[in-house]
Amino acid sequence: MENGLARISQKYLPLRTDYSYPESAGEGIVAYVIDTGINIGHDDFGGRASWGITTVDNSVDIDDNGHGTFVAGIIGGTAYGVAKKVQIIAVKALDRNGSGTVSDILFGLQYVIKNAKKLGNSHKSIVNLSLGTQKSTALDQAVTALVNAGIIMVAAAGNGDESGVGQDACEFSPASARTALTVGSTDRFDNVAGFSNYGPCVNLFAPGVQIRSTWIGSNTATYVSSGTSFSTPFAAGVMATYMSERISQNKTAMQPADIIRAITGMATTGAIHGLGSTSPNLLLYNRIDAL
Repeated sequence: MENGLARISQKYLPLRTDYSYPESAGEGIVAYVIDTGINIGHDDFGGRASWGITTVDNSVDIDDNGHGTFVAGIIGGTAYGVAKKVQIIAVKALDRNGSGTVSDILFGLQYVIKNAKKLGNSHKSIVNLSLGTQKSTALDQAVTALVNAGIIMVAAAGNGDESGVGQDACEFSPASARTALTVGSTDRFDNVAGFSNYGPCVNLFAPGVQIRSTWIGSNTATYVSSGTSFSTPFAAGVMATYMSERISQNKTAMQPADIIRAITGMATTGAIHGLGSTSPNLLLYNRIDAL
């Protein structure tokens, strides 16, 4: 059992080795992964992953880096994922080096708005942005436009400076976007990760150290890595599960801000060690008691 999955399905340590989750498991929800692409043929996706668009010039419709596949596996892989029935769509806005331009990311966000509207599922859609740049008003405004369309945005807090030391997430985008759910990282002992950005722009924290997920190179490949990029999809998966549970109970759709409040309200309080006073001591939790 992947440790991150086990951690988000229990309140406090010591860590068990099982992962408990609602039966709906993200069914009927679409997660757009704006990243390096996805190895959509990977066995762990069970045919639920598809290609949306590539916004990077001179790039092909494959994940030639691995980062996006890793992220997607945490959101909805059968073995390594949180929401094991969610649909996943690849939006390739980063190149084989994991780099991209703000304009490529903006193009990807615009695609999501149009595609979700075309499919009629704007209020059943989540965007995962496990990337970051220096604060960009254009990017933060694009996130707001996405949320205004009824689509939920989950963003990485970021991995600190060049030395790997955490910084104020409010200095980066899309982490600073007030309408997004911004996620920092903890380790398996509930310590805040040294690389994790922090501060008032972070909404909650999730496991992000030594995580195993899907990879490229074959349709059974896996990899182990660390970063707020990999905490973010845990939160996206919990959101997908929450939304699918509402659908299964014939509940009306909620606005993104209300869903963010619900997810932060479910979080475990006071479990994280080493946090400063400006960061919320909230650890992601997937138990859905009331809708």
